[in-house]
Amino acid sequence: MNSFRLTVLLACLFTYCVSAAAISTEWNPSLSAEQKAEAPPSGPSYRSDSDSGNDITPSECTPTLDTPLARVYQHLLSLRQKHANFVDDGNTRKADELQQQIQSVERPFRHAVSMPCHAEPFIHAVGAYTQKNHNDVVVVNVTDDTGPVILVLTGYSEINWQVKCADEVQIDFIICTGYCDQRVTCVPDGIPVLNFSYYHNSGEYAYAYGADRTQWDDLDVFIRKQTGGLSIRTALGSYYAHETYEVGPRNVEWRIQMLDSLIGQGNTPTEQDR
Repeated sequence: MNSFRLTVLLACLFTYCVSAAAISTEWNPSLSAEQKAEAPPSGPSYRSDSDSGNDITPSECTPTLDTPLARVYQHLLSLRQKHANFVDDGNTRKADELQQQIQSVERPFRHAVSMPCHAEPFIHAVGAYTQKNHNDVVVVNVTDDTGPVILVLTGYSEINWQVKCADEVQIDFIICTGYCDQRVTCVPDGIPVLNFSYYHNSGEYAYAYGADRTQWDDLDVFIRKQTGGLSIRTALGSYYAHETYEVGPRNVEWRIQMLDSLIGQGNTPTEQDR
């Protein structure tokens, strides 16, 4: 009798263990059958060659640098590491030169300082999907006075924009584009405003919003067409429009995007540029 009870107990224990193992791989319905067989641990996004056929662990992959902050910060860390190597090797001259490059990135990264002056127009875009209250006004303060600016205001829904800038800021013109007409209720004298929308221009329009710059590609193509090849330099955006946007050095997000664009072109701001 005792042997029979022991056999039943062991059978129940075996059934429980098998069920628990099945639950551990079946809890996530988004996983495929192959993924459920060996689900990897969660972690940061990584980029790898999916066609290589090799099994690559996360530690062997290169982290994706999909944001301006990630690219600028990793660039800064790389400069610091090179500087440390020069110091260890006793190469004072190279270390001093690299320290100047580090400071040229750290200073605008940390402080609201002007970027390098430029003769070519820089395109700064502000975008939102809609605004919570359609009677509200979205104020865009342009404080970038380092060179000519083309301002792009974009949205899916109709948004009420006001543009303000100091006398030393040079805005060549403003492009308003969206599925619905964008309204500019206040703009400094003498600045042309060009409007594009689904209804206004027989479908010739584009819009974008949000912090993910990869979602701005269609707008960038549209703007290059309208400006003869100039690309968007910075893009501030959100689903619901903010009350105000700062297009200039007092906005750390804007500064990081500017640094990212300069580094991407092989340049970093220096004291001589200002």
